[in-house]
Amino acid sequence: MLALDDGLAGAPDRMLVKSPNPLRCYPWDDGLDPDLSNYLDTGFGTTSAVGCFPDGVSPYWVEELSGNVWEWCTTKWQMSYVGYGDDTDVKGDASRVLRGGSFALDPRHVRCARRLGSIPDRRHREVGFRVVVSPGPA
Repeated sequence: MLALDDGLAGAPDRMLVKSPNPLRCYPWDDGLDPDLSNYLDTGFGTTSAVGCFPDGVSPYWVEELSGNVWEWCTTKWQMSYVGYGDDTDVKGDASRVLRGGSFALDPRHVRCARRLGSIPDRRHREVGFRVVVSPGPA
C-alpha cells in the first residue's frame, strides 16, 4: 500500500474540485483529438500505456477514461437506465457493462458515457479493466 508521502500527497486536494464543464462529452472537454486519447484516428491500432495522453486527463486527474480499451464494470447490463446500477453482485454469468470505447473505434464511440454489454467470459484485446490506487485515511 502506498503512503501519502509516496507521491500521492497532493492528490486529495486535486480531486476535490468542482467540475468545470459537467456536460462535457469527453473527460477533458468537448473536443476529441488524436493527441488526447487512443482511438481509431490516433493510428496505434493497439492498446497504449496509461500516461501516453497526459493532455487527455480529466479535471479529477483520471487518465484514459475514453478510448484505449473498453472497461469492465461490475454493473449488470440492461438496455434501460431504469433501475440501472441496482444489481452489482459480481457472481454469475450475466452480461456486464463495458464503458469508454477502445483504440479501434471512431470518435462517436470513444466516450466514458458510451456503454455496451458483454458476457464475463468473453475475451477480446479491446476489453480491459481499471486498477485504482487511492490513498488511505490521513
